[in-house]
Amino acid sequence: MDPAELFKLAFESLRDRKLRSALTILGLTIGPAVIVALVGVTQGFSVAVSDQFSKMGVTTIMVLPASQNVKLSSSDVQRIHKIRDVAQVIPFYRLVATLKHGGKSTAVVIIGIETEKLQSLFPGIRVREGRVPAPTDISGALIGHSLASPKDPEAKPIKIFQLITIQIMPELSGGTAASR
Repeated sequence: MDPAELFKLAFESLRDRKLRSALTILGLTIGPAVIVALVGVTQGFSVAVSDQFSKMGVTTIMVLPASQNVKLSSSDVQRIHKIRDVAQVIPFYRLVATLKHGGKSTAVVIIGIETEKLQSLFPGIRVREGRVPAPTDISGALIGHSLASPKDPEAKPIKIFQLITIQIMPELSGGTAASR
């Protein structure tokens, strides 16, 4: 068969089987588009995860008690600090509380940490308004972005020098962060 006859036969088959031809062309179009979309989503997810790790540092680990009945002591902190390749140990307190503000209650996590060690634990953290409380400041606090700029349009943002009420739950759990 010569090439002209092959093309004529192919186009006659396409014309005779219109639905099958359309579905084949559609499959050939959608298939690569789906693969490109999946690769894009996967790369986006990978970048997001890497960004989260880079904010905290890939050499930072957090050691938390197994339950609320177990507390980490200063001897535990010293023992962790003696582990080979541990450069710094930062003890902190972490507790769940209820924040009452503007007639609404919000569940929050409070972390008590030496303010001069914030940059070690969270590289790149910056204060948008105000300043980092001094170590002797007993009433100062850093408020996270979700409280200062809530997504809920009915929630009022917390501003500098504003009085807020925090109801602390009875369970207190501490932890330790260590970095290389």
